[in-house]
Amino acid sequence: MSTAWMSFAAEVPDTMTHPRKPAGTLRRALTLGTAAGTSYGAWALIVNWSHGTGAALRAAGAQCTISFISTLFMAVILERLFTLGRSPTQGFWLASIGTTGVSAFLMAITHILAGTPRILATMAPLVAVAAFVYTSYALKLLVGTTFKDK
Repeated sequence: MSTAWMSFAAEVPDTMTHPRKPAGTLRRALTLGTAAGTSYGAWALIVNWSHGTGAALRAAGAQCTISFISTLFMAVILERLFTLGRSPTQGFWLASIGTTGVSAFLMAITHILAGTPRILATMAPLVAVAAFVYTSYALKLLVGTTFKDK
């Protein structure tokens, strides 16, 4: 191979395997995950306290874990679902509803496995907040895509 080609190839990043990420992405994700896990875990502890310390702590641990993990990964899922739509509008609906559904499903399974006594009461405010956040995020993607196309 020519030296010029190797020099050019070294400068072009492989965006499929090495996407460019803004500086501080991991730090922000960990900070948000910690905040979500702490606050939503505390909510689960409060809601389930009347069922005894053990049940409340299991519920809090389950909610803390799923909130932390979902905060880290749901944005990735949302953006992937957005790209699967045939149009930006379809991507918006797919991302909004799909991400909320995946998040709620993961929460429900975690609470079932943990033996949480009041699953719906534990999850209801969390799913409502998640639906708002995911819809807002998808709307931002929709608006950004719409203006780029014009």
